[in-house]
Amino acid sequence: MLGLPSKPWKRARLVELGGGRYQVAFTARISREELEELVEEDLAPHLSEPDSLEEVLWAERSVVVCIRDIAAFRKGLLFCNIAIEEDAAG
Repeated sequence: MLGLPSKPWKRARLVELGGGRYQVAFTARISREELEELVEEDLAPHLSEPDSLEEVLWAERSVVVCIRDIAAFRKGLLFCNIAIEEDAAG
């Protein structure tokens, strides 16, 4: 059985900003086009009401999202081939 080649993994940090807001900061150098593609094709489709994308920060290569169920969002990131790096302390 043939399969499609897997999409390369992207690594990111998930930073809690408070009030259900989180920053997804990509740790690898990615282009503006790659960031836009990640937002449009991977992150946005995995958000449901009342979750939302609040801000795309190109200079920081990150996205601010408002999420009510962070556990479900983290699982959704795995399906998008986005791996969350854990802090050594946490």
